[in-house]
Amino acid sequence: MKTEGDGVGAEEVPGDISRDTEHPLSVTAVTLCSLLPSLSLLILRSPQFLLIYFLLNFTHHYQTFHVYLLPL
Repeated sequence: MKTEGDGVGAEEVPGDISRDTEHPLSVTAVTLCSLLPSLSLLILRSPQFLLIYFLLNFTHHYQTFHVYLLPL
């Protein structure tokens, strides 16, 4: 009779759904974080391009760098 707590089961479902929504950009964020020093060296060598990157938090655990190369 104690297993009739539907409210507890309903609260756990949104938490599981948010954990399952892993963005594929999180994998590229790790590679971009490792490539940012080498990219900055390339930008310093060629001043015709401007490197702009934005840090966006879309979950508590994943962060994504959006890197844009803009010609000047």
